[in-house]
Amino acid sequence: MFNRILYVVIAASTAVLVSIPSVSALDGLLISTNLSGKERKDMTPQEYYTSVKLEAAKAYSESQALKSQGKFFEASKYMRKCLAIRHYFVATDKEIPALKQKLGELLVAAGKNDEALQVFAEATGEFARWYGPGCTQSIAPLTMAGNIFLARANYPKALNNFLQAYAISQRNSGVNSPECMNLRLQLAASHKGSLQFEPAATLYAEALDRQQKNEKLIDRERLQTTLQDYATVLKELKKGDEAAKILERASAMQPADAKPGAGEDGQAKPVQQPVINK
Repeated sequence: MFNRILYVVIAASTAVLVSIPSVSALDGLLISTNLSGKERKDMTPQEYYTSVKLEAAKAYSESQALKSQGKFFEASKYMRKCLAIRHYFVATDKEIPALKQKLGELLVAAGKNDEALQVFAEATGEFARWYGPGCTQSIAPLTMAGNIFLARANYPKALNNFLQAYAISQRNSGVNSPECMNLRLQLAASHKGSLQFEPAATLYAEALDRQQKNEKLIDRERLQTTLQDYATVLKELKKGDEAAKILERASAMQPADAKPGAGEDGQAKPVQQPVINK
């Protein structure tokens, strides 16, 4: 009866046309309701529309509650139900890509990375549809997908995602933003993993140069890792002297009692300088 009925809501008293599916088609999407089938059939289309939208909101709230308890996979199920209702009802719902991004994050936390990759790809595409190609909203799902591919040593796909996110971040956040720095280092690691040492070295050098001007851009632990990775890349490029200097800088960052050769008094003792293969 309600199939393809159009409702309008323009300003306060007019209406925008929205397609309302049939009651029978929507019953399977309801998560929990106290209404009987007869009560649902007696509703006006707009009342039913409002009721089902409320069910989507309830599903979202339940998802967030489960997330706060660390029950990420269970939370993802409710987020999927929320999305199922919203997708069915509103073809102009701009919140859907952001909700898909949140679903992807839940799936990552639950260890369901294959499913997360699919959801991140969908979110990226839908952000572009709403806000245009290269929109800032797509940076997060591109970055999170890139992180998964990098962890899997799938460097070509990691590079594809990070390159897109990096280009958008440079344009919108600026080359000295923390977001851009993170992507710069992820890109460098992806190039290093794919044995593309020249671009990796360029990115590491730029990152360290910008970090010296603003130390907050890279935290201490990541800086040490970055220095070590950069030294490895330089050795691959047969730049042993430069690599040795970078390793010295990394060593100088370590606490005295953590340095090789440190005695019980915590004072560093002389150690042989590592040989760098040129």
